[in-house]
Amino acid sequence: MRAHRPARFLASLAAAALLFSAAPAAAIEWEGSTAENILAKTIDAAIVRPLASVRVVLGGILAVPAMILASPSGKEGIDGAYEVLLSQPIEYAFARELGDF
Repeated sequence: MRAHRPARFLASLAAAALLFSAAPAAAIEWEGSTAENILAKTIDAAIVRPLASVRVVLGGILAVPAMILASPSGKEGIDGAYEVLLSQPIEYAFARELGDF
């Protein structure tokens, strides 16, 4: 039993040395990097823009009934329905820069 004590002690000492001597990995700058730019533009062009285009189409379909229901409140109601259902989705889908969420 005594013969195993030095081996256990050395194993414990090696484990402690590994645990306490580990240095943190160098942080990679992600914010503003070229990789972040490329990834943002790719996701925007492949996923977000097509979904935003569907939102424009659905907004166009819903705009007429919404404007009819908003018409009793006057021009402000119609302008509000237009802004929410058409203007903002069109601006988001087609007018903003690629990769700018």
